[in-house]
Amino acid sequence: RILEGLEPSQLQETQHSDSLSQEADETQSESKSQNCTSCKDTKSNESHIFLKHALESKIKKCGPMWLKAAAALIRLASDSMGDDFFRIHPKGHGSVVIGEHGLKANSLVTYYRGEVYPSWRWCEKLDAIERTQEILNLRPNLPDFYNMAMERPMKDPRGYGMLFVDASRKSGLGSSFSHSCDPTCEVRVVALNGRLSLAMTTLRDLERGEELTFDYNAVTESLNEYRFAVCLCGHQKCRGSFLHFATADCYQQVLSRNSPIAVRFANLARGCMKKVMSKEDSELLLKHGFNTAAFGAVSFNHHIGPNGGTPDSIENVPIWLRTYVADTLRYIQYERRALPVALLCNQIEKKEKEQEDTAAKKYEPEKKLKQQNKGSSNSKQDVGAPLSESVPDSKPIAGSKPQPTYFFYVQNHREHFASTVNKDGTKLKGLELSRAINAVASDAWSNLSDEEK
Repeated sequence: RILEGLEPSQLQETQHSDSLSQEADETQSESKSQNCTSCKDTKSNESHIFLKHALESKIKKCGPMWLKAAAALIRLASDSMGDDFFRIHPKGHGSVVIGEHGLKANSLVTYYRGEVYPSWRWCEKLDAIERTQEILNLRPNLPDFYNMAMERPMKDPRGYGMLFVDASRKSGLGSSFSHSCDPTCEVRVVALNGRLSLAMTTLRDLERGEELTFDYNAVTESLNEYRFAVCLCGHQKCRGSFLHFATADCYQQVLSRNSPIAVRFANLARGCMKKVMSKEDSELLLKHGFNTAAFGAVSFNHHIGPNGGTPDSIENVPIWLRTYVADTLRYIQYERRALPVALLCNQIEKKEKEQEDTAAKKYEPEKKLKQQNKGSSNSKQDVGAPLSESVPDSKPIAGSKPQPTYFFYVQNHREHFASTVNKDGTKLKGLELSRAINAVASDAWSNLSDEEK
C-alpha cells in the first residue's frame, strides 16, 4: 500500500483494540497491563509512521514511473485470490535510515554487541547445542546464527587472539541489520577506551529510506545449509545465498596426505618429551603473533603475587603446548601453499568429468541404434527348433567384463537346450546335464552362419 501511495491498512490495529477493550472489562489489574500494551502499540505505530515517511521520500525521489501501477496490480491480485494462492516471500527490513539528511560515508552507525566467548568455549557451546538438537530431533535445515568473530590484532600487547560475539540473547541495534551482497555498511575491529569493539560504519553516502545492511561473510561446509540460505537482497551482484560454500574435500585431502592423525599424535608426543623451548618454535610463534591471548587462561599464573613478577606471561604456558602449536602453524603455512594447487586440481577433475559426461551423451543415440540392430539380428536366429521362451534381457551390467559370444549364446538359450536334452524322458542332473547341454549347444552353434554369430 505504501508503494501504491495509499495509507497502511488499519484492520489489525482495529482488531487488536477490540480485544483490548474486552479484556479491560474483566479486572483492574488487567486494565493496567493493557495501558502498558497500548503504550507499546503507540510506540510501534510511531515507528511505522517514521518508516512510512522514509519510504515515501525514497519512492518520490528514486521510484520509477511504473512502480505505483505494479504495486496496485499486486495488491488487487492478492486481495482477490488470497494469500495462499498469491504467495509473496517477504524480504523484510532490518533497519532503515529515517533521518531527513541521511548518513555520510564512513559514519559510525552502532557497535555490534553481544556475549563474548573465547574460541574454545564457543566451540564447546556449538557442540552442546548440536548434540541436544540431534537428541530431541530439533535440528533445523538452516540454524540461526547471530555470532560474529572478532580477531585481536597481532600488534596487540597480548598478541593475536580470536573471540566470538554472540548476539542471540543479549544484543544491540547491529544484530538487526540484514544481509546484502552489495552492502551499505561494513564491520571493523576498533579500539575504544582500551577495549576492542566491532564498529559498524557506512560504506557510502546513504539517503533517507535506504536500508542498513552488511555482508555476513559466513562460510558453511554443509551443502544443505548452503541451499536453504536463500539471499533476498535483490541486487545485481547477488550470489543467491548469504553463505559461502566451502567444500571440505580439498581441505581433507591435503590434511590426510600431509598431516594424518598419526603425524599429529607424533607431534604431540615429541612436544611432551621436550624440556627446553627451541629457538625456531619461539620465533614462529612470535611471527604469527601467538602470545598470551591465543593461549587464554593457561598463560595466567594465579599463584604469583603482586611483587613476584607478571602473572600473565607466555612462559607460564607449558613447553609441550607451545611446541605443538608451533608444529600446527608449520602445517598451516604449508596448507596455504598446497591448498590452491589442490583446489585447482579438483576443478580440473570436475571439468574433465563434465567433458566425459557430455561426450557420453553425444554418442548415446549411436550406441542405442547399434543395440537395436544387434537385438533384431538375434531375433532372427534359428537354433533348429522354434523357441517358445522369450529371450531374457541381454543388457550388460555397467563396468562388467564382456562375455565371449558363444557363452553368451549358451546362457541365453540354456532352458531350451535343457528341454531338448530331457525330451526323451531321461532326467539328467549336475555335471551330466551340463555336458549334454554343451553338446547340443555346440551342434546348434555350428549350424549358425557367421552373420548370425
